[in-house]
Amino acid sequence: MTSFDETCERIQVMRVQEDTVYCKFSLHGINESNAPLLGKDSYEKIVSWYLRVVDFFEFHREIAEIAATILNCFLATTHGFSARTDPSEYQLASLGAFYIAVKIHAKQAMHPRSFTQLCGDRYTIHEIEQTEASMLSALNWRVNPPTTGAFLREMRDLLPSDMNDDTREAVFELAQMQCELLLPLSYFAVTKSSTIALASIINAIESLNLCEGDHLIEILSSFLGIDRNCSQVIEAQRELFKALAIGARGSLKTSRLSSLTAPCRSSPKLSYRPLTGQPSPATPVSTMAMVE
Repeated sequence: MTSFDETCERIQVMRVQEDTVYCKFSLHGINESNAPLLGKDSYEKIVSWYLRVVDFFEFHREIAEIAATILNCFLATTHGFSARTDPSEYQLASLGAFYIAVKIHAKQAMHPRSFTQLCGDRYTIHEIEQTEASMLSALNWRVNPPTTGAFLREMRDLLPSDMNDDTREAVFELAQMQCELLLPLSYFAVTKSSTIALASIINAIESLNLCEGDHLIEILSSFLGIDRNCSQVIEAQRELFKALAIGARGSLKTSRLSSLTAPCRSSPKLSYRPLTGQPSPATPVSTMAMVE
């Protein structure tokens, strides 16, 4: 059990890391006309593939977010220049980012041969490992990014100690669900994790109509150092609701809490169920998403 001060200190360190060494939001500064593969179609294909694979192998879904962040940070470096326009380089970098995320953060290791199978033998083990080394060098081994999930866990610890445990978990679960639904959308790639995390927890608190919810939101905003009424947070709130609507149209099934409601209209229950077993040519994750 960590103390209140320790939690606040960790949040501040994560915010500094986010604004300095992990600069996925710097992709805003890249001319999209010179980097067409940064468009939403390519990003959404790759990250949707990440999510299918982590579900299949029953990894935590945060692995997919870590991989996406590593990829985004690499693309923002000079070493990632060619991957911004070359489909083959983009896919190889995407595979390298996922390889790094799994190797470092997953509880269970995967043999390099598994990755060649997952990309339909499009790339060799040597190419994947060479890409891994190149990406690690370009990123100075900074592959432990502050994710939305990490921010949400810290904010959960800042919720009042006298709050009912079920209510505390409801807030966290609803916020986490929104972030997971937003992850495959291109908006996620160019927005700070702290902004998305705060927006998701604001949506959750407001949807649950918590007593003194506004006061609670102000406290969390203060600890994050983000104005809850700034345009970035408001935009993130809207994008999270859009992602929720997309998930509903896709008939996503889950056992998670589902009382989250968009302004002026209710949303259906949503959830997901991880796949189990080992990959084979017949599984939906056996071939990596192709980027044209």
